[in-house]
Amino acid sequence: MNPGDLFRLLPAIHRVRDAESGGALKALMDTLERQAQAVHANIQLLEDSWFIETCPDWVVPYIGDLVGVGEALARSGLPGLRTLVANTIGFERARGTLATVGHAATAATGWPVLGTDLSARIVRTLDCRWPDAPAPGSIRVVSAGTPAGDVARSRWPGTPRITGTGARVAPSQREPGPCPSAISLDVWRLRGQRIGSAQAHGLGQGRFTIHPFGIDMPLFTAAERLPTSGPAAGASDVPQPLTRMMLAGILGGRGPAPVTVRACVGGSWLAEPLELVVADLGGWAPFRADPVRPAPVRAAPVKAAGPGAGRRTPAGRPQPAQRPVALIDPERGRLSVVDAEGGRYSPFPDVDAVEVDHSYGCVTAIGGGAYGRADRIILPDGGTWVAHVHRDASRLLALDMAQQATPRFPSIQAALEASPQNATDILIEVFDSAIHQLADAVPGDPGRRAVWEIDIRDRHIAIQAADGFRPTLQGDIRAIAPGRLTLSGLWLRGGVTVVGPLQLDLLDCTVWPEDGAAVTVDFPASDYRTCLVYMDRCVTGPLRAAGHLCMVAAFGSIIDGRQGPAIAGLTEDPRAGPVPVLERSTIIGDVWASCAPAGEDRLITGRVRAPGVDRPPPPQVPFRSLRFGDPDYGALADDCPRAISAGARNGDELGAFHGLRQRARADALRRIVDSHLPEGLSAQVHFMS
Repeated sequence: MNPGDLFRLLPAIHRVRDAESGGALKALMDTLERQAQAVHANIQLLEDSWFIETCPDWVVPYIGDLVGVGEALARSGLPGLRTLVANTIGFERARGTLATVGHAATAATGWPVLGTDLSARIVRTLDCRWPDAPAPGSIRVVSAGTPAGDVARSRWPGTPRITGTGARVAPSQREPGPCPSAISLDVWRLRGQRIGSAQAHGLGQGRFTIHPFGIDMPLFTAAERLPTSGPAAGASDVPQPLTRMMLAGILGGRGPAPVTVRACVGGSWLAEPLELVVADLGGWAPFRADPVRPAPVRAAPVKAAGPGAGRRTPAGRPQPAQRPVALIDPERGRLSVVDAEGGRYSPFPDVDAVEVDHSYGCVTAIGGGAYGRADRIILPDGGTWVAHVHRDASRLLALDMAQQATPRFPSIQAALEASPQNATDILIEVFDSAIHQLADAVPGDPGRRAVWEIDIRDRHIAIQAADGFRPTLQGDIRAIAPGRLTLSGLWLRGGVTVVGPLQLDLLDCTVWPEDGAAVTVDFPASDYRTCLVYMDRCVTGPLRAAGHLCMVAAFGSIIDGRQGPAIAGLTEDPRAGPVPVLERSTIIGDVWASCAPAGEDRLITGRVRAPGVDRPPPPQVPFRSLRFGDPDYGALADDCPRAISAGARNGDELGAFHGLRQRARADALRRIVDSHLPEGLSAQVHFMS
């Protein structure tokens, strides 16, 4: 029904007289028409609610109750509930099989779950002292639960043992006797995030760390889908740390490489990726010249044109061009570009920059990252001046061909300087994953960090990463004058200082200072104007703000005090801090505020001090890791007290990972195992990450 259809159905005489009298009848018919449209939409919704693929989220538990999912699972509200309900009938038909347990557990929890029959890994070694033993080197598979009396009657007695590479024997070929009544369910809770063309951090002498902050970071497998259950699934089907042996096996098997390295030599990028050599690079530290120890396994050479290409040997055959080789350590996230001439590795000093396609691990999408942010991207309106930034103009031209009129710049500073003076809303969008130096080094003081000053001047300036990119800003930002500054989807190695009554928005950002505070608000406390620091799904270092006129609002974020107060004022007075609003956030350290923190489902590991409030720290909260750069940074340990791991309003954990609902997922895993486990078997659940 289109707008006005109901009024047009009336006779023309009534419509004409209504127009002459002021349109009261038309207003009445428009009201009736809106109600008719609401009824029509409700009828359409009823039709969609018949199918699990199209029904609204609130209908999923009702359909699950009809097909027998179980009231506890149906009311859990887990993200994977729709998939579980859609496949419940198929799971019921295959109930009692190992594959069904893994498939159902994966669907219910959203975690990759691999099931393994432990009886397939029980073998018996051969006792060569037995008189009629078979030929040396052969083995015989028997049941591991054979009683002591039956061992004497066995043809080749021995000691059963569990191995990781035992041959799988069909049930019909096993000898009579009880078998191990257990299966193993391996669960991976971390996720792998793929990022392309990420610039590595240079340490000099051809050495790089893949993490743009110059720290170690383990690489992950390039798993982009949930694995199927069963022994046929390989290690690359699940998101897990990439070991040297795994990478060497993948490269040696000529499979798709999970890591690709490209180098810029002499100001131009090589046409082909570098050859990879798996190596243990733990023997060198930044800015030191310790030799590396390459591993013997290496990938197939990559042919590419380079300096010296086309040279011929005396025999007339073309001589391969000499090009750099990348030694890579996936367990530490390090790589070294070397010259492999004559079978010996020596530094390759002519490398200007290195880009790496790789996967890294994380608990969820928090902080800056290349994960999809289409629903959180800032969209400009008609009065916004927009600029696109990419360090390589030719690549940017290929990325945004549809927006030819949008100006393009090689740096963020150049884009801001070119903005019109009368523009009140400015949006700078970055289309690469490079490291952007915000400002040049201070003349005469190379050890001092560069500071980029932004004069807001009552404007709204937004700097955001395009969807699928993760740029890194190197240096400190100093925002001056009233206005609003928004940073979205960025990694910032440095601090942000706010001078004046400014609103600072940090959306999906990682702000990690080398020293000092991550965010500092510095303006006179006697000023009647206020300052707001809004953080949503961010990871930052300490925050310093003065006075009750400054508010800090953190939602789904991690604020790490780094062995000191996480939130405090600019002075030693514990009562001179800001007004904190902490919702579903993890605060690692003390909170010194001008009033008690507001918000729910938060986790504060330190002491809370405010006027009239002196709350002691809770018992020591165990984390999986508190080292920034680890995949499970900030996640609660499995032995965390239930008051924290299930202390939220909905029974899940407190803190920044509250939205993952890991407690509800673990309970769903237990219910699935109990209901779908084959008869007579027990399950051993192992959290691999």
